[in-house]
Amino acid sequence: MMNSETALKVGLCALLLTAGTLSTKWTVIESGTSSGIKDKLTATVVNDKDWQALWTKHTSYITPAPTLPAINFKKETVLAVFAGSKSSGGYSILISSISQKGKELDVTVVEKTPPAGAMTTQMITQPYQFVKVVGAKKHANFSGI
Repeated sequence: MMNSETALKVGLCALLLTAGTLSTKWTVIESGTSSGIKDKLTATVVNDKDWQALWTKHTSYITPAPTLPAINFKKETVLAVFAGSKSSGGYSILISSISQKGKELDVTVVEKTPPAGAMTTQMITQPYQFVKVVGAKKHANFSGI
């Protein structure tokens, strides 16, 4: 059992370790396993032109192409992660956390692979995820990819 002095010390250490870092909320726009983007890629999108270009490349394998999701770039930034082409199903990629430190975003990405010997779909996949965060023209540093 922890006494109050120890609890206070632990709390202060945690506070010092995270000083200047704020957890940032985000919303998933879309996530899946089929993309026209075949290479591993991270992207920070801060304007309509770049958003249209990325979405067009991502949906290039679909006819007719899905509608471009509406983003208000005066208030939001889009982050995207792509795992690249994989030889089977069972792979995924996702943003697990986003923290703001000053004017920059620290983005942690997690890639998952199927366990050895797992039964998977036998098709080429391209795992991806798009999210939007509150705040215009944010710069992002991606880790884990």
